[in-house]
Amino acid sequence: MRREEVEAVGVAGGEPAGRLVLSLLDEVVQLRARVEEFERRVGQNSGNSDLPPSSDLPKSRAERRRAAREAYKRSMRKSGGQPGHQGKTRELVAPERLDDRVAHLPDACDCGHVFDGSEQPVGDPVVHQQYELPVIVPLVVEHARVRLLCPACQKATLANLSAGALSGFGPRVDAHIAILAGVFRLSRDQVREIVVEVFGIPASKGSVDNAIMRMSAILADPWAELRDAIGRAQAVHWTRRPGVERHVRWRPRGWSATRSVVMGTRPRGGRRQDGGDPDHLGLPRRNLDAARRGSP
Repeated sequence: MRREEVEAVGVAGGEPAGRLVLSLLDEVVQLRARVEEFERRVGQNSGNSDLPPSSDLPKSRAERRRAAREAYKRSMRKSGGQPGHQGKTRELVAPERLDDRVAHLPDACDCGHVFDGSEQPVGDPVVHQQYELPVIVPLVVEHARVRLLCPACQKATLANLSAGALSGFGPRVDAHIAILAGVFRLSRDQVREIVVEVFGIPASKGSVDNAIMRMSAILADPWAELRDAIGRAQAVHWTRRPGVERHVRWRPRGWSATRSVVMGTRPRGGRRQDGGDPDHLGLPRRNLDAARRGSP
């Protein structure tokens, strides 16, 4: 209805004007409900809904700080443990396990007396224990290959080195290098820098890579067993969050494993709409096919 028509009905009055007012009121109610729904959706984030953090809109550093200050003002809570929270402190080490003990004396009393240590102690001291790392000094083990003269044939025989003595690093150094490279995902240059600067061991990028290869060879058999076990398992990992189920399966390929992830939604309190296929959790067909092919 155009504006002119509405004005004409309003001027005429009577029953048509009443019906027009009621229809406009109904339309206002419907539009207001839609606006409230849109505002609710726009205001959703990972902090007030089951949306993942990756769905949040990017914020600048200033915006994040402003949001944190506003949240703090709303909560009006002090930092640290809240009332009713059972605090936890580090347990003290037994006296026989201490490596050193330092006594701290007060400097002066409030009255002006300066303490010199000859005063009488009162009660037990209040102790504070501090952990510290020792200065790392690498152990250098020399392997001497001795020549022995055979009394039977008068031939000198040189001793062979054991497998563990062939490399320039011992087993603990190899293990630390493998952890730095494999667990903490450091580059060869970063691992070499730690070995040189922290451990005090001369190392090159090639020697670091050789250590990693030695650990890979040692772990080859356990990795093969793990790969076979994962290949036989129906489901290796399963996580769930409200409204979403996540089924992660590892599939072996040669000496590596590719991860296929199948995700889907489950209505709250309802049944999974997947047709009974254990690998199909409502994922779009294109992504499901990619997951079944073993794509990461």
